[in-house]
Amino acid sequence: MLIDNFKPELCNRFENRGERDGDSFDAKTADNGDSIGKGFAEKNVPYLLTNSESYCKIRVEAINDRILQACNISGKDPKEITLVAVTKKVSLEQIFQVISFGVSDIAENKIQEAQTKIPEISVRYGLVKKHFIGHLQTNKAKKAVELFDLIQSIDSIRIAQSIDRAALEAGKIQECLVELKVSGEESKFGVKPEELNELVEYILSCKNIKLRGLMAMAPYFDEVENSRKYFREAKEVFENIKTTYKLADFNVLSMGMSADFEVAIEEGATLIRVGSGLFGEINGKQIK
Repeated sequence: MLIDNFKPELCNRFENRGERDGDSFDAKTADNGDSIGKGFAEKNVPYLLTNSESYCKIRVEAINDRILQACNISGKDPKEITLVAVTKKVSLEQIFQVISFGVSDIAENKIQEAQTKIPEISVRYGLVKKHFIGHLQTNKAKKAVELFDLIQSIDSIRIAQSIDRAALEAGKIQECLVELKVSGEESKFGVKPEELNELVEYILSCKNIKLRGLMAMAPYFDEVENSRKYFREAKEVFENIKTTYKLADFNVLSMGMSADFEVAIEEGATLIRVGSGLFGEINGKQIK
């Protein structure tokens, strides 16, 4: 859901520590080239941010503002947009911070990394929903079912078979999305639109998988408006599947990342995946 339970009182105790801690920065000049910069620019922050928690708070609020603006432009209800924090290569401390400021969904893309983080997150924040957004191999399906609430990246019948079998063994109905390939890029995973119906029909025959929607990714563009046609295509395919198979619970369209999620929301996304917008760059690379 849209973040509406910020706890600014958690950060008040850090506002005046800049000179002592030596880690302050000015929010007005905090744009280091990542996509959150436009959010900072709209903030009139009256003091220096002096702690990682304060920095985290501003980032979460800025993303929240961008969601609101995109919804206002497109006439959508902000409460229908789910913000998922992409936490690959992000420390537990940083993850706990964004959760404390209202983020209720997180995503990982590697099973091995998730195994070291998800159990600790679940102990501390049991209600946080865990998403898997990476390419899933059949031999990792059992562990994915064990760790995640929503697997966003089914792209073949073989993967669906493995997830269904693992969910049966776990006594679980596994929620999943099909990863749709709209970009045509050979380096991208996903099922092509013309092959989608066959996969959907197979998944609908699985007793331990609940199909909730689609996940899609546009190519990267310096000009984000160029991504619009890919998001629009994904929305059209989504509506066609929903109508053709009369799926009442087929209501999740996962698309849009830190740089382009406003366009995705305008074109029908109900779930956005934000990494660098919340956490900045890790080792000089944006989290996607």
